[in-house]
Amino acid sequence: MKFNYDLRRQPPTFDFVTFLALCEQERVISHKDSFSVTINPEVNHFQRLANHDWEWRITHLLMPLAMMMPNCSGVGIGGEGVSLGYNIKTLQKEIYFNEDFGHITAGKMALDSVKSYDHVVTIRECSYQSQRNSGDGWDIFRKYDKTLIIPDTETMFTLQNVNIELRMATYQKAGMNWFIPNGPLGLCVFNPTIPYRCFKIVNENYKQTSEMFVK
Repeated sequence: MKFNYDLRRQPPTFDFVTFLALCEQERVISHKDSFSVTINPEVNHFQRLANHDWEWRITHLLMPLAMMMPNCSGVGIGGEGVSLGYNIKTLQKEIYFNEDFGHITAGKMALDSVKSYDHVVTIRECSYQSQRNSGDGWDIFRKYDKTLIIPDTETMFTLQNVNIELRMATYQKAGMNWFIPNGPLGLCVFNPTIPYRCFKIVNENYKQTSEMFVK
């Protein structure tokens, strides 16, 4: 089975995790052992403006995410394969929670390589739609021991925001993960074993944070 993620229509962001879950759903439905993924790198004009680092994202975000799916046999560049989109509403609950469904996960090496924290806080500090960013209130976590604050990749490179599998492993080993609506949240959403809390932000300037969308 081969599926295609086309950057002419789909963003080089963590929405790719939803696409991967849909690939796995199709694998389960079709009773196949594995699936592979191709990525069409012809980014559209809007995505070039919104994600100036799109080339870096292909090799350091999208491709590693694909290989974190237990039943993904490979990922490459190309246009072959079925397009599934990334609409979370097309996931079927009875399949997603089926014991045969392989959820995205860090590998043993990554899990063995990171520390365990009581609290892991993921910060959004992005220049794109900056009014959706994290506020100063998260600083309260700095007074607690065994707390890790992961800054936005745009502002600072750390182990967890450069290596996506180590980020995933850190989330998996945390006592609790804290978010506002932001891309990395998808790693927790699509692994039922990860504890997390997400604080909703209402900001009518953007669809993702509008009151209607939040409800």
